[in-house]
Amino acid sequence: MLYRLFTFMAGVHNVPSATHLKAAPQDTVRVAFDQNGVIYPSNPDAPPIRQPRIGSNYAFSISHELGRVGYSYGPTDIDESLAFFAKTLNDKAERRSANCLVVLIHGYNNSVKAASANYECIRKKLQALPRLQPVYLEVFWDGLHRGPLTVPAPLLYWFDALTYSNLAGQVGLRSLLNGRPPNLPILFLTHSRGAGVALSCVADPLYDARIQVGEYEAPNFRSAKGVALICLAPAVGNGHPPSRVRSSLPLNSSLGIGFNTRDPALQKSIINERYFGDTSFGTNEIAFQEAVGQVNSSDDWLHRSIYEDYPKHDLMGYLEHEGGQPFLALLGRAAATLGLA
Repeated sequence: MLYRLFTFMAGVHNVPSATHLKAAPQDTVRVAFDQNGVIYPSNPDAPPIRQPRIGSNYAFSISHELGRVGYSYGPTDIDESLAFFAKTLNDKAERRSANCLVVLIHGYNNSVKAASANYECIRKKLQALPRLQPVYLEVFWDGLHRGPLTVPAPLLYWFDALTYSNLAGQVGLRSLLNGRPPNLPILFLTHSRGAGVALSCVADPLYDARIQVGEYEAPNFRSAKGVALICLAPAVGNGHPPSRVRSSLPLNSSLGIGFNTRDPALQKSIINERYFGDTSFGTNEIAFQEAVGQVNSSDDWLHRSIYEDYPKHDLMGYLEHEGGQPFLALLGRAAATLGLA
């Protein structure tokens, strides 16, 4: 009975409105994925998407939701939406003479409003790269976020959010980015479980046997001009082997971690990853060094900025701690990888 009560007292889905997605700045494309990794429709004639009811942790399918009001959104429609957003991204990159595609991915437990505010903060920090002329892709994914009826520690739906983030990356974002502007290097910039979306986009993650994954494309990032990932407080662990990630990327690539042994959100996996999910990559020295041993030989492809005396998980702290120096170090290395230093 107690479990069922707590399950009911869950969070609110992250469901951006069509108005919000279309209100992106001129240098930006905004896309959203449901819990299966299905992209929201590009067709302006699609009906408004109802905000799911508060206080219930249930799967949210955009195709089912649209079908409820008599609008068909099947595989052909999904492919058309992916093609539309890819073309829009290419067109904006060409019009703006962009020299980099910047992919911004929020973490678990973010509302649309919070995610958008975080993206704006990151944009301001990227002004530290004067040579950067970006076209942005803002990614919204539904892992449920903490709502007014959520229990104090919203862990009851964290386990499903691990899967949802992987599907958003492997099924949805990967298909979109396979049609990306071909001549642009790519910078992924993520916070928290957004790392799961990015890493799953780049390389297939590992799943528990019970997880069913829909159809997805093979990644084609090895043909990219360059790829750099900056993952601040990455809430990932053994489900995303760094060796898979590196082998899926071009020689001109790098992975930078905002590492923090005192991050309370990441440390939960140290207690017992069986119950809390493995999030040790960004907080546990042994886990990080094991990853380094997998992928670094004579280089520092996998590198980090260590956050000293920062016992929080908040993105703003990862951007501003110690005057922003840890973040700027990661950004400088990414810029060097992409030829933008």
